[in-house]
Amino acid sequence: MTALPVPDTTVTRLILDQAARTPDAEAVRQWDVRLTYRQLLAAAAGVARALQDRGAGPETRVGVCSTRSPSLVTTVLGVLLSGACYHVRGAG
Repeated sequence: MTALPVPDTTVTRLILDQAARTPDAEAVRQWDVRLTYRQLLAAAAGVARALQDRGAGPETRVGVCSTRSPSLVTTVLGVLLSGACYHVRGAG
């Protein structure tokens, strides 16, 4: 087995950097739902603002209950952008 180097960055940073390079590229797809990086970040920023308005931030955990979907990706990224961390529980 070949060991791969671990990036010295975060998932959030990687997504933000990719979005800056290719904002109109497809970021998320499930069946007929497609989001570009621009759309993903806009939606995630809205989630982040809503969470921050409710007190989320560093040292805060946010529970997420969702099926596997583009909205789950948007929500988790929004939690990370808010500065909080998350716990995911599948909805079925």
